[in-house]
Amino acid sequence: MPAVLLVVLSAALYSASFPPLGWRPLAWIALAPLLVAVVDAQPLRAAVLGLVWGIALAVGTAWWLPAMVAAYYDAAAWTGWSALALVGVGHAGVAYAPAAAWIARQARAGRSGPWCIALAWTAAELVRCELLGDPWALAGYSQVDWLRLLQMADVAGVYGVGILVVAVNALLASAWAPALRGRRPVLSAATVALALLIALTYGTRRLAEPPDGPGTFTVGIVQSGIGRGFRWQASYRELGVTEHLTPSAGLRAAGAELIVWPEHAVSFYVQESTPAGDRLKAGLTALRTEVVLGGPHYGPGPGTSTVYQNSIYLFRDGGYAARYDKQHLLPLAETRG
Repeated sequence: MPAVLLVVLSAALYSASFPPLGWRPLAWIALAPLLVAVVDAQPLRAAVLGLVWGIALAVGTAWWLPAMVAAYYDAAAWTGWSALALVGVGHAGVAYAPAAAWIARQARAGRSGPWCIALAWTAAELVRCELLGDPWALAGYSQVDWLRLLQMADVAGVYGVGILVVAVNALLASAWAPALRGRRPVLSAATVALALLIALTYGTRRLAEPPDGPGTFTVGIVQSGIGRGFRWQASYRELGVTEHLTPSAGLRAAGAELIVWPEHAVSFYVQESTPAGDRLKAGLTALRTEVVLGGPHYGPGPGTSTVYQNSIYLFRDGGYAARYDKQHLLPLAETRG
């Protein structure tokens, strides 16, 4: 099979392991076709294949982005497709291209192996997440509903889960591409199996432990049906409060002890006394429960400047209890002013 088709197949399988399909087991085999394609390529060609994989990943997991961008900004369709191209090339492709080139070079030198490949892939994910601000569809997130394995995240984070997923993919690919086996293939395979066994054993013990807190509690989630374009209108301030408070009252009556609203639930500054803000606080007081919601915030900056931030608020019985200001901003879409 041509290398490009292997790359597209790999990205398609990997994308299918995430919602809306959510076929989790595919993540354990999805990267094997890409690795088989890369190992036979020169480093420069391998980098191109990695770039193509990143673009295909963007299409497979963010296919909804063009329509969303065009609708949200009331813009032409090409604007949305440009955004998808930017994500594919600038957020994913540029991270996986050097990783693919490095894997190809190490394989040619006989220094490849499952852990070598897994660490290279994780380095690409770190670049995506920490430098490019794009944590979407990391390998570890594909296993979010496998609770036994996911317990290791409290020790190694999402990257630790991802390393295991990629290492298993590398072992599978080495059955077709001997150059991926490394210098000690039996030892490598044994250590990957042992690491997976340790992770699952740890997860079993963690799940068997009693919860640290008082036990379970009921969470309600609110998602309004307000059209995106309407958000830019001044009347959204009042309607937005109503559209979130009304279903929240129903959730509270059903026993919700914590209610979560969207990131941009309110479009006004809740620290100011405004008609919309006062109505919001009165409604939250009537709910008599904790509510988490997103909205803008501003405060003093260096000197006489003012800093504007995208924040998450916690309200308890209508009163402001805590606030978290977003630290990792999405490039080109968010700024801290």
